[in-house]
Amino acid sequence: MVIINTSEDIIRALREDPDLRDQVRRAILTDEFLELPGLVAQILETQNEMLKAQNEMRAEIIALTKTQNEMRDTQMEMLKTQSEILTTQSGIIKTQGEILRRLDNVEAGFQRIGNDFRNFRGRYASDSVEKHPVDVVFDFSEGRDLGLDEATIKALSPPEIIELLRNYGSERLAAIPKGVKKSFYRADLIIRVQKEDSSYCYLAVEGSYTCGERDTERAMSNARLLTEFTGEEAWPVVAGVRIDNRIRHLIDSGEVFWFRVEEEEMEPIQAN
Repeated sequence: MVIINTSEDIIRALREDPDLRDQVRRAILTDEFLELPGLVAQILETQNEMLKAQNEMRAEIIALTKTQNEMRDTQMEMLKTQSEILTTQSGIIKTQGEILRRLDNVEAGFQRIGNDFRNFRGRYASDSVEKHPVDVVFDFSEGRDLGLDEATIKALSPPEIIELLRNYGSERLAAIPKGVKKSFYRADLIIRVQKEDSSYCYLAVEGSYTCGERDTERAMSNARLLTEFTGEEAWPVVAGVRIDNRIRHLIDSGEVFWFRVEEEEMEPIQAN
């Protein structure tokens, strides 16, 4: 048995006797304190698991960051490509605009050529009619069964047309719209011819390659004015190679007479 007199004796006894040491420990330390090593081990295990999870999270964050960087790089490439596409589109739009502008110029040129050609053909038709007023009277007289005297056919000159207005009166003449009078003064052809009863009648002729509404309106207006100026009968006549379908009802009804011009006969009047 160990004799204990001093603190050193106590320490020596605890060192030499494990059972005593265990009994003293149990007597001095609480259960919670005795369980502390186990708790520390659990805490260490939990910390290790947390560190492992943190490492895994860090790895995932690194991978996510890498993916984000790759996505950003891809996005930058897409933006660069989009910018190049927009630049190309801008160039294409500019080129299209230039092409459309040139096409407009070409179309306008063709339109001018078409207008010039129509005017050219129309002038040929008018010249052909002016050269052959007798033919107009023959066809008109035959078509209307009027028996006009071809020996009295007279194609009126501009001075002779103006002479028709002398008896009409300046005041009455001034009441006629300016455009209507200009159209009358510029009539393609006005023919005077004697009827069987020795009275005179007039033909107001408008020539065009394709006779249309404008030609019929002018011929009808000029015929009405001739009747007003002279008190004699006057008929509207359109002369051309063909007629617009929009005036066919006027031709078919006899309101306007169509003198058909053969295309091979269209030759311009030679200047003296």
